Amino acid sequence: MRIARPLLTIFLALALIGAVSPAAAGGLTTTRTAEARITYYAQHVYGGRLTNAQAAFARFERWLAKNPFAERRTYSFTRDVLEDSMLEEQGFVDTAYGFGYGACGAPSLLNQLVHTARFIDSDGTEKPLFEVRRWTRERNPTYGPFGAAIYVDPTGKRASDYRWRINPAYDGATPKIEISFQMTGDKSAEVLMTVTYTDEIGLPDGEPATKAKPTRKITPPQGLFGGELKNADNPDAAAPQKGDQPPADEESSK
Repeated sequence: MRIARPLLTIFLALALIGAVSPAAAGGLTTTRTAEARITYYAQHVYGGRLTNAQAAFARFERWLAKNPFAERRTYSFTRDVLEDSMLEEQGFVDTAYGFGYGACGAPSLLNQLVHTARFIDSDGTEKPLFEVRRWTRERNPTYGPFGAAIYVDPTGKRASDYRWRINPAYDGATPKIEISFQMTGDKSAEVLMTVTYTDEIGLPDGEPATKAKPTRKITPPQGLFGGELKNADNPDAAAPQKGDQPPADEESSK
């Protein structure tokens, strides 16, 4: 006897459901979002700072749209995002402190996000989504302890840069970063950066993730590491003091 087509469809659907692994059926991977935010207050904004910040964020946004993150690849903000160039036609302007000053807002907010985003690994342990590979500190009240200096120099003599990568332990969906830059006044703005990714295991309701042991302690820097004579966003910042050193797992160029 021939089986009616609607009934056959039901049988096939049930068979496919039965073939799904218990892990997939249980929905063990869950989407997660982390965010970082900086606020530009008028008293900390000099002429051209927000223009250069917007230009850097715009370059980063365009780069993200064309370059999905790859495993075990270290990314450089100056080399990959800015392509070693900061030009007027790219939206950057001169300021009282130098051309392009203020552009380090983008790597600084990225650095905050890198230190914020965490995922639950398949072993139930919470781990950082990203890893810092190089961080030239930038002392600035706008960025707090996450200030990251960059300096584009074709000669290579000034190598201030920010470099990061995805944690090799992460096996979830490709992280997606989005940026929102909102002017809140003539000399004030707020920038939000979010990353969407997945936990590798969904824990039962009410069961907390096992906290991983911290690999670094983030404290406000006491000086500009890799210091030029003037701080890119805070020209009056103090020079590095003897004994100031970045955490052991982070690099600093001089």
